Amino acid sequence: MIKPFKTLLFLLSVFIVFLGISFFFPSGKKNIAKITLYVPSTDSLLGAITSKPAMAEQPEANKKPPIMLNAEVDSNKTVLPTPENGEFKKSMMKTDTLTRNTSLAYSTNSTATDKIVPIEFTTEALGSFFAALKNGEAGSSQVRVLHFGDSQVEGDRISDYLRSVLQEKYGGYGPGILPAYPQNYQPYGIRQSASKGWNYSNLLQPNEMVRKYGILGGLSETNDKDATEYIRFKKNARDARNALFDRIRVFYGKNDGPCMLQLLKDGEVADTEILQQAQTLAQHSFTISPDAKTVELQLVNTGHILIYGLSLESERGIYVDNIPLRGSSGEIFTGFDHELARQLFGMLNVKLVILQFGLNVAPGNLTSYDYYEERLYKQVMAIKSFKPDVSVLIIGISDMLRRVDGRLETYPSIEKIRDAQRSAAFRSGAAFWDCYRAMGGKNSMLTWVNSNPPLGSMDYAHFTYRGARVIAGKLTKSLLEAFDRYSFPESSAIPTEAIARPDSTQGG
Repeated sequence: MIKPFKTLLFLLSVFIVFLGISFFFPSGKKNIAKITLYVPSTDSLLGAITSKPAMAEQPEANKKPPIMLNAEVDSNKTVLPTPENGEFKKSMMKTDTLTRNTSLAYSTNSTATDKIVPIEFTTEALGSFFAALKNGEAGSSQVRVLHFGDSQVEGDRISDYLRSVLQEKYGGYGPGILPAYPQNYQPYGIRQSASKGWNYSNLLQPNEMVRKYGILGGLSETNDKDATEYIRFKKNARDARNALFDRIRVFYGKNDGPCMLQLLKDGEVADTEILQQAQTLAQHSFTISPDAKTVELQLVNTGHILIYGLSLESERGIYVDNIPLRGSSGEIFTGFDHELARQLFGMLNVKLVILQFGLNVAPGNLTSYDYYEERLYKQVMAIKSFKPDVSVLIIGISDMLRRVDGRLETYPSIEKIRDAQRSAAFRSGAAFWDCYRAMGGKNSMLTWVNSNPPLGSMDYAHFTYRGARVIAGKLTKSLLEAFDRYSFPESSAIPTEAIARPDSTQGG
């Protein structure tokens, strides 16, 4: 048996050996023949990196925003119009000059700045969405915002805050689109469960059908003709807007025959409908009292049927539908069945699509991201082909850190990816919001992680839930400022007031 003091002596000897090597090779590496040996620095061995993480670089109060693209660019590459590069023309792009120094109520000194980071290229890019708000469409029907993103938006993070603010202003109740089969992260106020007979395919799985038809993030399907399958929603925060929905809409198709769909309220059958065979896409909606504690959909003798998604909603209002795609770079829209996407965008009355991707592209650390710019451009153009009047907003990549010689620093690819996203937005007629700049720029994630309470996760890539709300607040403030400053045609109507809270006495 090895005694503890011998183990201690061995570890101490190893430490002294490494300390000696690091003393003679302070650069941290030694080339021997064609082999490079990396050794820890004396600072890291002695714990002298820093007792406290370095604060993120803060933008100076009167410093001009940096030019997003390098001055030396390929002659075939788009150069964005900016005041600094001398190619700025008012006829090409209306300048966003949102400079109001307004603090967010939940901001902390740890976040870089409370100054609003403007949404760029709003003149044409967001006109359709802003017109829908200005003309009061949400007061008479629905206005939908589809928020696609990677793991940064999972669990309804960011989307939930934006939805809450817009619904308070323009009306609407419920979280909007959800898959039929429950996911690990669920929206606040709702606990979803389902029977075991469902097969769920995520959009990122190597499945041809879901790649073509999973435009709402995935597909749920059943195959047993003799089975009864259910989807259940239990409200666990009844006063939350998410739990006050009074309508359930089901988007389905490719069923091999009629099947019975029942709506149960608190365990009692409230309505029944026969779903007829649909080759591609159909929908059915149930109205239900918002005071129901538990709502359940039952499919009886289903056979094969695809459920593209469900919507927990009200008849009118605005919806920000959260569609997270963990591991995705956002290159999905060119693969969708065009006719199905066109029909679904029409059924939902989609007015704005938000794209929030980039984290899964960063680790590559390439010299150029021209390829990514081109692919992102094609995704936006595909979205616009689904519904020509739809607005698109690209949220730029957030800060993400890696460890180099014992220190944490921003991936060198982050700003290149941000610039590629911005250029793709300009080329495709989309709007752009610089999340990286809103965080504080280079190494800002270190500050967010070390905030009290933490706003970033210890992986130095993702926001905590609290941090997601902070960044969502910054985004929402920028969006509303852009709307307030947008120049509408004189014929635009005055927006109607938000619709009233649903009456819990209305029929089920």
